[in-house]
Amino acid sequence: MARNLLKPGLMIAICCGLAACRVSALQENPGAVAAKNDLDQRVQAYLDAHRDRWSGGFSDVDGQLLYDLIFENEYTRVVEIGTGTGHSAIWLAWALSKTGGTLTTIEINESRCKEAAAHFEEAGLSEETIIVF
Repeated sequence: MARNLLKPGLMIAICCGLAACRVSALQENPGAVAAKNDLDQRVQAYLDAHRDRWSGGFSDVDGQLLYDLIFENEYTRVVEIGTGTGHSAIWLAWALSKTGGTLTTIEINESRCKEAAAHFEEAGLSEETIIVF
């Protein structure tokens, strides 16, 4: 027997290891969602420059889907299990930069953790990202 585990105002979405929680903070601060800015340009340039470098089957289409999911639903907290080198996390953190949110990403491999941290820094998303090793 399935039980409804969701409470009003809380939505859990699972997609590619993503768990995201919606909170009402943006309803009180609609100005938190900004138009194209310097960070957008920096992240897009970073993704464009590294497009052929990523592996693991995560595409820009997947990234855009997660970005849209977070942005359109105004999620402010996301937990990613399995950072890898950070490709999906860049998309997640980018969307969270629009909602005033934070990404917590968990990686067991120390070298991947360090590589991902360098990617977040270069893309300009280290402030939106917490890496747990």
